[in-house]
Amino acid sequence: MSNRGREDSVTDVFKSQVRNACREHGMSDLIASLNGSDRDINADTLFGVCDRFFLVEMKSYNRNVRDEAKKPAVCLLCNGLQRSSRVRSWHRACHFIMWGRVVKDSLETRFNIYQDSVCRDSVLPNCSGLGEPPKPTIYRGEDLARGAALGTAGLSKPDFFNYLWWLLNGRAVDVDEFKITPGSRLGFSLFGTSDASGKVISKTFRTYDDLEVWAEDALKQLVTFRG
Repeated sequence: MSNRGREDSVTDVFKSQVRNACREHGMSDLIASLNGSDRDINADTLFGVCDRFFLVEMKSYNRNVRDEAKKPAVCLLCNGLQRSSRVRSWHRACHFIMWGRVVKDSLETRFNIYQDSVCRDSVLPNCSGLGEPPKPTIYRGEDLARGAALGTAGLSKPDFFNYLWWLLNGRAVDVDEFKITPGSRLGFSLFGTSDASGKVISKTFRTYDDLEVWAEDALKQLVTFRG
């Protein structure tokens, strides 16, 4: 099996884990592939669970984490995280990297915070000043899915929108100097699917407001579900 084929399988497994966790806890799910924007955002998929969001970069194997060095935006990301404690706190709550591990013929998901796996000299030797932190703890993907459904994983609005804006706008801007104005466009079309209603529906998101409306509707559905 090619690396790309297994990456797709890892993605499929985690999507199922998220949707299963959401059904179990009565939460609305949103899953959107980032398509060609993954090199700008350093993530393949955006996940939404009610009013919380997170990004995941998918890999076939743990060793493929090193492939992130091929993306020119990665060094900007890592350096930006070092400069701003606020952006770093957003990142650590919502930006992850995930890969697959075969256990007894079953493909399981493993993940870590993106910064902890990628922002180090051994992965980005041409990006100065990162150092080599201790090896990070590796977690199970199903725990991330469950945490999102329980409201303990991911980043709520407006912080997630601020982090996404920062990723898409150069990563060097001072976070105290920008504000997302009403109607601000994402810069690309985001096609998301959800099966919260019992059937898969699709929706196009073009602005930050579109994502906010989805989150508000998901909160209303949650209140109705829990009576």
